[in-house]
Amino acid sequence: MNWKIPAVCISLALAGFCNVVSAQQAVPPGQHIPAEAKKAVLEFPGDGQVTLNGKPVRLSAAVQIRGTTNLIVLSQSLRGKYLARVLLDNAGAIHRAWIMNPDQ
Repeated sequence: MNWKIPAVCISLALAGFCNVVSAQQAVPPGQHIPAEAKKAVLEFPGDGQVTLNGKPVRLSAAVQIRGTTNLIVLSQSLRGKYLARVLLDNAGAIHRAWIMNPDQ
């Protein structure tokens, strides 16, 4: 039996796994906010409405809001005003938002 083919397959699989692990560790939480995301004040008054810098705005169907720990949070669980970085979709709805710590 030719042992070279399985050895090559195993080494390629291990090299790919090592690259995935190192790539996951190379990006610290909260450091991948796109540069085009603008700073804004998001307000969630609690009635299903959202305001962006004091103006009413909709949430896109695929909205992702990330909290200060970079975990996704549900808009229904948010109340009050937050400093955030925001990306809008082509229709002007909030598509992605990152809630910032006050010192950021």
